[in-house]
Formats: sequence, structure tokens, C-alpha cells
Amino acid sequence: FDDRFAKIVSEATIGHSIMERHILKSDGLSSCLREFQKCLCQRFVANAAPPREADGGLVNGWSRVGGILEFFGSALWVASAEVIFGCPPLANEEGFRLALSFDSCLPTLTQISSKTMQQILCKEGFKAREIMVEKFKRVLSNEQRYDNGTISELTKEIDQTYSHFMTLDQRSRLFGLLIIASFFNTVPTTFWVVYHILSDTEAYDAVCKEVLSLLRDKKIHKDGVNNEVDFSLSDLDTTPVLDSIISEALRLHTVNSVMRPRIATEDFELKLPAREGKLQFQVKKGEMVIASPTLAHRDKDVFKEPLSFQWDRFLPGENGVSPIFLQNGRQLRDPLCSFGGGSSLCPGRKFSLAEIKVVVGLMIAEYDMRFIGGITPDPPEYLRTKTPRSFGMPASDVAFELRRRSSSKAG
Repeated sequence: FDDRFAKIVSEATIGHSIMERHILKSDGLSSCLREFQKCLCQRFVANAAPPREADGGLVNGWSRVGGILEFFGSALWVASAEVIFGCPPLANEEGFRLALSFDSCLPTLTQISSKTMQQILCKEGFKAREIMVEKFKRVLSNEQRYDNGTISELTKEIDQTYSHFMTLDQRSRLFGLLIIASFFNTVPTTFWVVYHILSDTEAYDAVCKEVLSLLRDKKIHKDGVNNEVDFSLSDLDTTPVLDSIISEALRLHTVNSVMRPRIATEDFELKLPAREGKLQFQVKKGEMVIASPTLAHRDKDVFKEPLSFQWDRFLPGENGVSPIFLQNGRQLRDPLCSFGGGSSLCPGRKFSLAEIKVVVGLMIAEYDMRFIGGITPDPPEYLRTKTPRSFGMPASDVAFELRRRSSSKAG
């Protein structure tokens, strides 16, 4: 992947409009979300733990299912590969392992144009990327791909649009970059959301109350055919506890080490607020301006105890009013900078937040969850890469266990 593809993904008007139509605007997002949930329920949630009547050999009904990253990460990856991108060859455990390997080397690979040097410096990540590209080639080159239902409408439209000026190899690399872009923010964020929910009894109880109340109020219903929980977009708009926990995970973990460079397209004066007035800088056309969401998210003048995770930091008060964050006496319109900005504002931002809520909500609706033996482990360190950038991917996993809820608890 080189700058051509990065530009197509993040800034091209055509690509953005296609993705916005499918995963940002309500109609397209609702359709994707329904199919996404069906995939999660059928392939992960339904069989995550034994039925209660068959759990006699377990300790108090608790069943170990692996690690948070392994379970939730693979669930999100498989559902995205199958539903959003329509690439069955990647919608499996092997595809998830390839994504982890590629993601660990992504910052380095994007900064090196020579394939030879990429292969030398990032052997495993390079190999994983090429396998992913080949799997997309198989899907895109299938003459029956638009008729047999194995390709998504999003992939179909992007492929048809770009086929006029891109080769099959280039389009396959574009889709490889698109699918990994849906992975490197969402998966680590989900890991930290679940980790902190299980780490704090108060947070866990608040999330359970929120999700199970939706069930009892029948805002979420059981599908009569598949007996699956079905979240609608309107349901997800009434989850302030989950919203707060996700926002705090984005603030503290997901943009753990991120710099955001921008090139000035014209001369302008940059005014920055300071304790005594403003600082002014003359920026010339062509000069680079670098902002750091990481530093902004750790500003102690904006966030009390900025290095601590506070699950209710963004929770509205009893009057329903969201908390106000001030900087130098002025209210910040948006204290979080998690999905880019301007022409490179992530078109998948709404779906990313929705899929985190959905996968956590589906599991809470069906299971009690806890760390092994109910003992909270120390948080893992972040995965180290060959560049300073980090999106909060943990260096190691944390095991957890499940127990099916009784029908009375589930509502």
C-alpha cells in the first residue's frame, strides 16, 4: 500500500461518498447493522458457552472462552469480512491472524515504498498483506460474484467504480487497506472497553442494567425465527453508559500515540489559545502543521486525572445534560479527536461505534462475564511497533469466562 491508495481511501470524494452511503447514512447503516448482528449471533454469541442445562461439569456454570482480544476481535473481524466486505476467504480465524500480523507492521509498511525493503523489515506483516490481497483477488475476479451473494453491495460499488482506472491488483490492495482500516481502531477499542467493564463492578452493573432494561422494555426484541437479539439504531441511541465507556477508551487508549500531520494549502495565521491571550504563528503554503490528539486527550486542564480511566467521565448528569469540558475558560465543542477530521474524517465512524455497542450488548444480553476466577489482572502493555504510532492494540491478551444468564435475568 502506498500514498496513492491512502489518498483514495481517506480523501477521494467518490470513495467517501460510496462508504458514507453504505455505512454512515441511516438506511445503509441500518441494513448493514442487521446483517452484522445476525453473523455475530450465529457464529459467535450463540455458542460462546454451553447451555445452562449442560454446564454441570463447569465450576458454578462458568466457562473459559479464551481472551478478550481473541474472542471479541475475531468476532468483529469475521463479521466485517463477511458482511461489510463480502470476502468469505478472510471471514475466519486465519483471516483474523493475518489481520493481526499485518496491523502490527502497518505503520512501517505505509512509510516504505520499496517492496523489497518492506519484505526485509516486516517479513511477517508483508506476507500477511500479500495473502490478504490474493484472497480479495479471488473474490473480485469471480465472474459470478455479483449474482451468488458472496460480495457485499459496498464492495460491489467500489469495485465497479474503480475498475475503470485501477487494475485488479490495485483494487485488491485498496480493499486490503479498507478492511484493515476497519480493524486497527475498532478492535483495540473493543478490547479496552470490555477490559474496563470487567475491571469495575460499578461499570459492569451499569452496563448490564442498561442492556437488560432495553430487553425488558422490548426496545430490543428476540427474532421469532432465530431467537436472536436485534439492536436497532434507535436502541443504540439510548445507551449513555456504553457511550461514556467507549469515549473514555478512545480518549485514553485508542489514540495512545498518534500525530496528525497536515500540509497547508495556502498562507494563513494560526491562533492558539494560551493562558494569557493567544499565540500567533504565520504558516506558509506547503508547510506542515502537526497536531497531536494524544496530547489533547491528556490535557489536565481539560480532563481531571487524565491518565486514569473513568468509565463515567462522559456520562450525562441526572438532568440528561452532557458534561462540559473547558480549555482556558472556553467550552470545547468536541473534546475527543478519535476519527480524524476534515476531508479525511473517517466515513466508518458511526458504524465503528455501533459495532462495538452491538458486540458488547449481545454478549451482555446472553451471558454474565468476568475475568478468570473473578480476579482482575493488571492491564497489558501496548503492542510495540517499529514506529512511535500506536492505536492501543494490547501486547498480550486477557482471559475471561462466561456463564449463560437465566431467562429471568435476561428479561
